[in-house]
Order: sequence, then C-alpha cells, then structure tokens
Amino acid sequence: EGQIDVSNATGSGGSAKVLGDRVALQGEASIDASGAAGGGEILVGGNYQGSGEELNAVMTFVGADVLINADAVTGGDGGTVIVWADDTTRYFGSISARGGSEAGDGGFAEISGKESLVYRGSVYLSSATGVSGSVLFDPKNIVIADGGGGTVEDSDAFADTTTSTVTIDADSITTLTNAGTAVTLQANNDITINETINSSNAGAGGSIALQAGRSILINADITTDNGSFTAVANETTANGVVEANRDDSSMAVFTLGDGFTIDAGSGAISITMSTGAGGTGETSGDITLENLITTGHILIVQDGQTDGSDILRTSADSLLSATSIALDIS
Repeated sequence: EGQIDVSNATGSGGSAKVLGDRVALQGEASIDASGAAGGGEILVGGNYQGSGEELNAVMTFVGADVLINADAVTGGDGGTVIVWADDTTRYFGSISARGGSEAGDGGFAEISGKESLVYRGSVYLSSATGVSGSVLFDPKNIVIADGGGGTVEDSDAFADTTTSTVTIDADSITTLTNAGTAVTLQANNDITINETINSSNAGAGGSIALQAGRSILINADITTDNGSFTAVANETTANGVVEANRDDSSMAVFTLGDGFTIDAGSGAISITMSTGAGGTGETSGDITLENLITTGHILIVQDGQTDGSDILRTSADSLLSATSIALDIS
C-alpha cells in the first residue's frame, strides 16, 4: 500500500519489479518510473506474456486507487508496464505511459491473466506530439459486452476464479481507441464481440487488432474511425506459442453476424484465416462476411490448413465497399 519511486528528473525512468506468487497493489499504492527523457519499466506479477526470468505470479491484483506511472515527462517515449499472472489478474487501477510533452511516442502496456482477467481500470498511452502507444490484453477467451463483469473488493484480491472467459466493457475499448491507442485483443481460444465499439474521435487513428487461436465471432457494429481493423483467426502465436491453450473441439471460423458492420473510415480492413501453428487438431473453417466499409483497402485472406475453407457472405445484402478490395484463397 506504499510508494515506489524510481523516477528520474533529468534522464529516463528506472525499473521497478513487484514479483511473488501472489501480488497485490492496494489502497493508494503507487509506482513511479517516469523520466524527463523517457519512461521506465514496471513489471507487476511478471514480464511480457509471462516470459523472461522473472517469477510469475499465480494471482495479481491492482486496486482502484492505485497509480502506475511510466510517463516521459518532457522528451522521449512512454515506458513499458506489464501486469501479469499465470492464472488470474484483477485490474481496477490506472496506468500512464504517455509520450513527452515536447517529443516522443506513447508507451506500451500489457494487462492480462493467462486464464482469467477482470479489467475495470484505465490506461493512458497518448502523445502530445507523436504517436499514441499500444495496449495488449491476452488471456484465454475474450468477450466484449456491455458492462463487463462484476466488481471485486480489495479483500477478495486472491479469490478463486470460476471462469476462463474475460468480459471487457465495450466502452473501455472505445475510450482507448478514441485516444489514438492501438488495441490488441489476443485470445488463445475465442474472441466474441457482443457490444458496439464506436470510436468517435475523428483523426485519432486508434486501431483494433483481434488475434484468436481459434475463432472470432462479431455480433455488433465496430467503428474504428480512420484507424485500421485487423483480425486473424487460427492465429499462430495465440494458439501455438502460448502453450497451446486452444480448444480443438471445433474448427476455427471468422463470422461477422447478419446486419452488422465494420466501418474503418479511411483505415484498412484486413481479415485472415491463418494456417495456425501446425497442430493436427487445428481445423479451419470459413470466413463469413457481412458489411465492410472503408475508403481505404479491404484484404481478405483464406489461408486455413483445412481443405474446403471458403470466403462466404452472411446474407444476400452483404456489402464490401472500399477503394480497393482483394480476396485471396490459398
């Protein structure tokens, strides 16, 4: 519940690592790795995707009043903040890794529990003069839905989990893209979008990338407002490198539901069925499309390893509208 300060008033911020089998930042705890010339590095519960030599936490908790700061204050890029657990992460706090006020880009944040994630906090990765940063959420399953899940008090920091499905409120994604942040949702298994994501900050350029070890199912409108939209089903890294958490009980598909639209403004739209990591159970199915709209480029690639995988349309009134369109079935 205390403060850790490795900030630097003249150079780049330092490094702070809070590691253990179970890690909790509670009360008004703060970690400051800001620097005048660039943000530092903060690792809570482990390193990027649980890699590296650092000890990985089984459970990690970040309370609602916790501040984690890796800003570049004057010049330079924002720093790196990782919040990780091999099982469950519950995140309610605030991360800031902004670019410098005079020069520099926004930083990088990863917030994830390998099996389960509760995300109810905030992330600020903007830049006043450069490019906003990027954030990664990468648990086993992800559902975007209205309201997300419930709340967890500090006293329940290390409570047992009952689900491996991560539910994130759609407004949380919209807030990030409106600030120009590049948002990546990477699930070892499935990604399901059940609530509208509607970026409205014209020109901010916040992008959305979906990477699923198995399927991507979209049952709501998505607007990136000039930022790119990228989706890869049967994705190699998601289903292969991260200890093959994919459920192979059914084939991988990409499906945009009847009546729904992906509108990227002037940004590119790219949808791919990947070859996967090469596992024998990683069967691939169809890419099924509804309304795709952009004044840029649409690229659809069917590269699934299962014979007969196609590019289809959801309904008779499906529309692909772009300056240029490419459909590639290999």
